[in-house]
Amino acid sequence: MRYFYQNKSNELTLKHFYLQLIFILFLTMAQAQNGATYQIKGKVNADISDLEGINVENVESEKTTVTDKQGYFYINARVGETLVLSSVQLKKVYRIINESDLDKELIYILMSAKTVELKEVVIEKSEINAVSVGIVSKDQKTYTPAERKVRTATTGLLDPLLNKISGRTEMLKKEVVVEKNEKALVRLEYLFEENYFVEKLKIPQEYVKGFQYYAVENVDLQNALKTKNKTLAKFLMINLSKEYIQTIQSKD
Repeated sequence: MRYFYQNKSNELTLKHFYLQLIFILFLTMAQAQNGATYQIKGKVNADISDLEGINVENVESEKTTVTDKQGYFYINARVGETLVLSSVQLKKVYRIINESDLDKELIYILMSAKTVELKEVVIEKSEINAVSVGIVSKDQKTYTPAERKVRTATTGLLDPLLNKISGRTEMLKKEVVVEKNEKALVRLEYLFEENYFVEKLKIPQEYVKGFQYYAVENVDLQNALKTKNKTLAKFLMINLSKEYIQTIQSKD
């Protein structure tokens, strides 16, 4: 009888061991999948005839690509990373990559046209560029659309002076700031849920969005969000929340 119970106990111990081993392997595979980088194939749908040249950027990796004439694009991304799609004709769209996207051969992204009155639109398309002819390397620093406009306006002999006098340079620099703030806002909303601002930082719920716009203007917080340093971001937001609460209280 003692032998029977001893064998039974050994069987249970062995089964328990195998269950733990299977659980650890499953957890390791899940973590590896979440941290892996995948090539995402996407298709933009919009009510315009030419879908070529829509800018697609991975906010976290800062890698960019553009769509072809049919609106297709390829970009590398991980689960939880955010894609920002933008163009002159279409409203900006944010798309967070989730686990279900990994099982899809193609993800569809709907974009809507925006009505903007433009005094002048200059579109330049060419298959020949500095990289293709070997003038610069692929590793050379890349610029966001807003940064490229500033660079164009501030280089050359005559353009910088004319743009400064007309105020165009100052306007373009403000666009760069807005672009950086938008990226920081996406990262902030991804890292922190709304109840964090209400419960931990004591921001009134109706002022949460206003505080988020206020906070992302802080350069130190932008850098913390860019590096996903959540601890530093929390520390910085404590002081920023105190300042913001004092501001809204003084208005009341």
